Amino acid sequence: MNRLKLFQLCEEVGKKGYFDALDLGVERGELHRKRRFVEVEFTLYGGYHSGLSDWLAKDLWAALKGWEELVLPNRADVDRIRRLRLLVYSFQNKAIWEEALSLYLEVEERYRLFTVDESGRFHPRSVSPVVCSDREKIYEKILSAAIPRRKRKIPLARSGECFQYDREETNDQYFVRIPSDFVVSSPMEITRRIKRPFTLPVDFDWAKLGREMDRIREENGLKPVDYSGRMEKLSLVPLNGEAKKSMKFTGLTHVLGGLGAGKSTWMVAVAYELVKRQGAKVGFIESSVANILKRAEELRALNLSVVTIIGTGQRIDHEREHLDRPGLTLEEIAADSSLIDLSSLCLLESLAGDETINNRYPCQRLYKSNDRKKRYACPMASECGLYRQLATLDQADVWIATPASLVFTRIPPQICPDNPTLYEAFYEALDVVFVDEADALQKAFDELFIRDEKLFGDRGHLIENTIRDIRNALHGLYEPGGHFLTHYLRRCDSALDATRCLFQLIKEHPKIQEYLRNRVSFKFQWEYKVKCSLERWNPSVDLRTFYDVLETWKHSPFRNELWEERHRNGTVWYQRFEDFLDGNIDLQQLLGSVPDKTLGKPEIRNIEAECRFYLWLCRLESSLDYITERYPQLLSFVEELKVDLPFSAAKNPLLPHLPTPTLGYRYGYRLVKEEDSKNLVMKLIEYNTVGRILLYRFPDLFRPAGDGPGPAVILLSGTTLAPRNVHFFLFVTPEWLITSDNKASEITQEFLPLTDPAGRLIRVSGMKPSERRAALKELARLVPSLIEAEKNHWKNQRRVMIVTNSYRDSEAMEEIFSRSPLQVRIKSLTRKIKDPIHVTRPRLMEVAKEVDALITPLSAMNRGVNLVDENRKALFGTAIFVSRPYPPPQDITYILSFIHSRLSSLIRQVQSEGLSGKEALSRFRKICHAIFEKMHDEPNFWKHLSDEERLDLAWYLFVPIWQMAGRLVRGGMPARLLYIDSSFDSGTGEPALFQSWHQLFDPYKDHWLYQELYGPFLSSLESLVFEESRK
Repeated sequence: MNRLKLFQLCEEVGKKGYFDALDLGVERGELHRKRRFVEVEFTLYGGYHSGLSDWLAKDLWAALKGWEELVLPNRADVDRIRRLRLLVYSFQNKAIWEEALSLYLEVEERYRLFTVDESGRFHPRSVSPVVCSDREKIYEKILSAAIPRRKRKIPLARSGECFQYDREETNDQYFVRIPSDFVVSSPMEITRRIKRPFTLPVDFDWAKLGREMDRIREENGLKPVDYSGRMEKLSLVPLNGEAKKSMKFTGLTHVLGGLGAGKSTWMVAVAYELVKRQGAKVGFIESSVANILKRAEELRALNLSVVTIIGTGQRIDHEREHLDRPGLTLEEIAADSSLIDLSSLCLLESLAGDETINNRYPCQRLYKSNDRKKRYACPMASECGLYRQLATLDQADVWIATPASLVFTRIPPQICPDNPTLYEAFYEALDVVFVDEADALQKAFDELFIRDEKLFGDRGHLIENTIRDIRNALHGLYEPGGHFLTHYLRRCDSALDATRCLFQLIKEHPKIQEYLRNRVSFKFQWEYKVKCSLERWNPSVDLRTFYDVLETWKHSPFRNELWEERHRNGTVWYQRFEDFLDGNIDLQQLLGSVPDKTLGKPEIRNIEAECRFYLWLCRLESSLDYITERYPQLLSFVEELKVDLPFSAAKNPLLPHLPTPTLGYRYGYRLVKEEDSKNLVMKLIEYNTVGRILLYRFPDLFRPAGDGPGPAVILLSGTTLAPRNVHFFLFVTPEWLITSDNKASEITQEFLPLTDPAGRLIRVSGMKPSERRAALKELARLVPSLIEAEKNHWKNQRRVMIVTNSYRDSEAMEEIFSRSPLQVRIKSLTRKIKDPIHVTRPRLMEVAKEVDALITPLSAMNRGVNLVDENRKALFGTAIFVSRPYPPPQDITYILSFIHSRLSSLIRQVQSEGLSGKEALSRFRKICHAIFEKMHDEPNFWKHLSDEERLDLAWYLFVPIWQMAGRLVRGGMPARLLYIDSSFDSGTGEPALFQSWHQLFDPYKDHWLYQELYGPFLSSLESLVFEESRK
């Protein structure tokens, strides 16, 4: 939710016009300077009186990066520093802070509260300022108090009147009249609950509670699920050795539970108990929309009032997928309670006769024909299919959301004037939040802040649209006595110019196009690529001087004093770069050397194009940095402007509460060809923050802003007990174990590499895309005989899963099954039905009882999907893995998740070196950069990894495979895991994956907790390794 800004608070705490006496002027441009003056002085005051009095003034930006544990000394007041950061967020940027501090120090000292001595340290002046002399009191009040919220005011369209809205994508205009008899609901206020501790005794009678829950389902005419039988076998065991008498729901609590031990049942039972008996309000964070619907159905069957939050962005797709079932009748649709959760019905569109299908709803884009600028909001949001559930949040017992809807869904201002994100609403209103599969969900939170956007391309995207909007907003606006707006617009022009030249190079040079399409690339890689190419230009020429100049261009690709400071004839060098970019000189003239005779014309042309591409890329990034970093300053001139800039806090109000990225703000690029139009589009990969912090600081994230505590958070998983602090590791020590008599019994694992007709082993993982597809098709021809063998093994009582690595891999196998008549009944899980072999998630349970085999991507099935019979016994008994679940090469999310999982140890490493402040931050970033660049640039082929890297990857591969095994062992059933891709064995002398698993777990094989969680897998792994070594 939005909060008041610093200058607004100064005028509230003091009085309006309090700082007019500073005599810095009141014209539009001068007001911006006055605000800057106050922001700098407030930062100096906050730093000085929060434990940073011995820091250099120019280094204060480092305290505002959100890495308090890393950079702040022990004496610093962390909460005050965090509050300071919220109020002067733009000063976390080093350049902006140094520029603003310099302007502050240019003001006559008699007006200032602080001075900076020759050593660079800052301290209060011994004499009070000549005007506004009591401003210290104002600063202290602001820094010591809560930061008030700012309600978003938007007028509602009135009943009985006619309004319009535009469809920019189709250039259509729609007219809508709000029904005259429509009664507008009063705005909702999210009740800020006073948090109190909740407890459950260790000897709680779970069976008794289960009988009560069974009775409620029976009274509601629903099928029994035998809660009492399941919960009679369930127990909660403390893990810290203390004889605890009760489980307290406060702060973060990490609960372990083996696969099939009853974690889901326990969560539902505890939620029911806390709501019904203790008056709590609870929430669930689920990994998918399908899991939301399933959880909501179960809780509503217990007479709990449940609200689901599913973002409007993908609502149409989820609704279509849910209804995409052959033979679906109107009666079935009418009886389907899930449709209230998935409805994409917009009342405005219905009344306007707008049949456009997309996710751009006109909720806040209404206007009247006589005034197109003034916008109105739809008054029917509380009755609309999109937002009806949000309007009932305050009355509901249980809220359920995905990480994406928590972070990106906001309650519309016409429903709640605070306009909070769902995360903020959860924080305020809920007592307890359950996070199932927390190890995977923390990665999902990370990925929400690693996103791609269409940067530029054939049809104009982020850059073109943003610069157009900025120019329109500044049209006719001039800055008296200043140059900020002029300079800002020049940088906008530079960004647009660089964009056009880069895109022209991409279109003209197939090799550049190919390079960009095959990977996510970064500026540092282009620098390396260019230097490698220049080494081939003429090996006999010494290029060290040119590389020095190139380094200057990388940091400052615009004419300034830096060029003369760093280089003799710096201005001449700069002009030569400009001439080269403009095509006035070629690379030979730029370098002053002829190309080697062995280079042909195409290669010379390509090296020259690569150099131009890199130089333009440097200019684009420099321009984007300037435009984005100074966007808050721009808003002081045009507050109504809203543009979508990379790395901007305006994208999400949660960002100022989270740390900056571990690597700093870094741009990544990927070229794609759009499927529908075949247009080329350059995508920007944005990495904004460490998203998992939202989980770990859920109980206290907004306390620095002056809010109370957040909810207690229960983190549950069956795979967070990790032998290594890498992927899936939780920072919170486990306190409890859920165990049950109904857990997994026996697992068999076999390595069965298949061969093609020529007798060659079929290898899928690690192959080129075309070869991989051919290998999958070859496996598809051989798999039916395996399915028959497994059916016989299970005496036709259980079914087989064919586990692929992606939907694309599934499609390759489908081709063979679709064309050839088969004796086995087989279906393939997909997002959209295109073939009779396809099935979507909503129909999965129904189809599972009819087929012999199901093709499914591992990621779509390995968590939260339980295909069981009426006795809750697993329907599927065998999983055939057709490839290793390897991360894609250079997968950014995989690498960043690895770094994020090691944050605690990386911070301790820096602290052990005795560093703090900007030195600690710099060292931390260097370590993270080194990890990232090594993992990104070096292929993660199994044979190229070190022993330690192989063990890290082995753990990453173990978790999804063990989770898949969990789908087969429900109800204590035995299971078989068959690995048929020959790549599961390295074949090169390095340890096979199975051997690395064995090495990973061997030190813990006798540990009771590892046996409790992974016992059946470890036992069968022992047998598999022995059998393979015997072979």
